[in-house]
Amino acid sequence: MSRVIYILLTLGIVSLSVAEPPSTVVTSVPTPAPTLNSTEEITVLKAQLAASEKYNERVLETSYWSIGITTGVFALLLGAQWLSNYRVHKREFEELRATVTSLAKEHRENSEQLIAVKMAEIDKQLNGKVDAQIENLLDRLRSETNALQGKLREFEYNFLELDAMDWISKGVLGNTLSAYVGMLNLAVIDGDDRRIMKLLGDLKSLLKTPEQVILTAFTIGRVLEILEKLDKKYEVLRDDILHLIKEVKRVEDLK
Repeated sequence: MSRVIYILLTLGIVSLSVAEPPSTVVTSVPTPAPTLNSTEEITVLKAQLAASEKYNERVLETSYWSIGITTGVFALLLGAQWLSNYRVHKREFEELRATVTSLAKEHRENSEQLIAVKMAEIDKQLNGKVDAQIENLLDRLRSETNALQGKLREFEYNFLELDAMDWISKGVLGNTLSAYVGMLNLAVIDGDDRRIMKLLGDLKSLLKTPEQVILTAFTIGRVLEILEKLDKKYEVLRDDILHLIKEVKRVEDLK
């Protein structure tokens, strides 16, 4: 670029040196003889002035043309250089953009994979916590439900016990036996061995007077059903009750 500018400046200087003054000006004007009058002297001076002005105009015109050409060429070279730099920068920009885009895509993919792994871990932890909380809640509900059912069975047992005492006082042994059967069923559900043994003894004592006990087939069926649920440790009492219940009068037989 600097070499081109140097050549352009050299051409401008050469073009200036080419513009030589006209031949009429180069030849020196002889010193006017003292014999010349003023009119002739003025004419000669005017001729010299006109030649000088013409020379100066030619020099200026040549200079203007040289400067204009130099400026135009410089502008063209500058534009060409700018265009070349623009293309180079554009290519570098495209390469940089492609690199940044590739890095951003790679980073996004890695981030998405990392997020997916983290979300899976969080989801697993949450599911585990939720399952544990639900299981704890269900266990608590089961425990509270069992406790409530136990209280209800206890209330029902006490009610049947009072009912049995009332029927005994009235001498209605059939209804007493029905109350004992309900109490025995509750004792078997709770697994209360003490109550089971007591009720089996009460049933055996009650059935030892079969002539005073009259039962329905439904009551006898309930007794047999409950006796089937007893463990083998109650086998002796169970067999005794089964033997005694065969001697009990049935309502259906009295009709």
